[in-house]
Amino acid sequence: MDTGISLYRRWRPQNFDEVAGQTHVVRTLKNMVEGGKINHAYLFTGPRGTGKTSVARILARAINCLGPLQGNPCGKCLPCNNLLIGYSMDILEIDAASNRGIDEIKDLRSKVSFTPAILKYKVYIIDEVHMLTPEAFNALLKTLEEPPNFVVFVLATTEPHKVPPTIASRCLRFDFRNLSEEDMINLLKKVCEHEGFSIEEKSLLILIKASQGSLRDALTYLEQVESFAGKEMKDEDVYIVLGIPSPAWVRDYLLDLLLKRRENGINRVEELVRLGRDFRQSIRQVIIQLRNLIIVRMGEGSKKIFVDEELLTNTSAVPIEELIIVLDRLISQENELRFSLDPRLTLELFTLKEASPASIKLPVKEGRVTLKHEEILTETKTISVPAVSETIFSLDSFIKFIKETKKHFIFGSMIGLAKEYSFINNDLTLFYRVKEKAQLEFLNKEKGNLEKMLSEFVKTPSTISLKYIPEKDSDFDLRQDPIVKKALELFEGSSLIVRKVDEDEK
Repeated sequence: MDTGISLYRRWRPQNFDEVAGQTHVVRTLKNMVEGGKINHAYLFTGPRGTGKTSVARILARAINCLGPLQGNPCGKCLPCNNLLIGYSMDILEIDAASNRGIDEIKDLRSKVSFTPAILKYKVYIIDEVHMLTPEAFNALLKTLEEPPNFVVFVLATTEPHKVPPTIASRCLRFDFRNLSEEDMINLLKKVCEHEGFSIEEKSLLILIKASQGSLRDALTYLEQVESFAGKEMKDEDVYIVLGIPSPAWVRDYLLDLLLKRRENGINRVEELVRLGRDFRQSIRQVIIQLRNLIIVRMGEGSKKIFVDEELLTNTSAVPIEELIIVLDRLISQENELRFSLDPRLTLELFTLKEASPASIKLPVKEGRVTLKHEEILTETKTISVPAVSETIFSLDSFIKFIKETKKHFIFGSMIGLAKEYSFINNDLTLFYRVKEKAQLEFLNKEKGNLEKMLSEFVKTPSTISLKYIPEKDSDFDLRQDPIVKKALELFEGSSLIVRKVDEDEK
């Protein structure tokens, strides 16, 4: 093989039997080629790096091969050799991402009726077909439905839901899947053996997990590690290239969280900073290890699931329910790190919260709550503000939770109209003015849903009370006012509705 070509291109399959992990696709295509049942249009869908374009090229060679062997191209005839070196006018690959307009499709339509120059079939491979414009799809529709007998279309896409149903229904669809760990590990071992690479299976598994089922990504990572470390690759080389922490760090950090060792946990975060590791990648590794631990603890594990023995032993007393809660919080934390302006501070704060012993509560000061309306409190009172999830309850935070997490913008806006609130003994009391009667009645109808969201927010069963702000009956006192008396005389004794104007209404 030409070592000047990237690794994944050198190991691109040349026949159906070399395609890894897509048995359901290659078996069907081989039978169709062998039986001479060639369809006029195919739609290949699936994640990146799973072999869609490679299989499209193999199919183009197989249907033009002069002597196919059990559905595979022979690799010896003139058409096979020409296609292997990329020399053929009859096989056209079109990148729909950069040729997505109606003009390009019109040009294709004008040439599609020309007979092949050399081969039996003229094959159009349109990659990332979902990128075509609606007008381009419409222009392609009739040609795709009834092309000449010597034309075959192969459409490939990673986003099949963006392909119009009118196009998809005219194609024979094949769904490519992410490769399994077993298929990928077997192929990577074969590649390493042939290329002379030395790397442990555990490191290969890390590359596979980082590639998320994409064989092309796994080969790219392997080549990147080889370029960094040479043919003798060690575990640490893989961690450095991928930007992930070592298994020892993952184990220790997870133990710090579960055994409530917050000082050690902060030191682990500092270690990530010193080594220049990616925070999200690091938390993802912690999630994978904790997930494996839960599966093994539940008795559902297999020999292929790796869990550190020290981690398994030291966390035996931690209930599975608590492990699941921590896993859920870690998943949320990974997503939060994605949008954080200061990932280090975000991770340190999470570590402090999660690794603090249950007996230690964050300091909560007694607050002085003064309500503006003297009708409710005639004087300032000192009350004890209860701790909620180790923090002081904040109505603004609850409103933000409703709007951003629960996507209930109307609920959040109406709760924000409350003039005062109190949160005592897991009961949130909201005070509204009389003029917000319609909003209060609406919230009363949705009280059950609000209480569910509040309970989820404070992580304990809670209730909500909705009340009006009592208005002082000042009608008698104000009518004795000289100005009011003068107004009554002016209007010849007509009754007036008198109320006190709030500060924000002045």
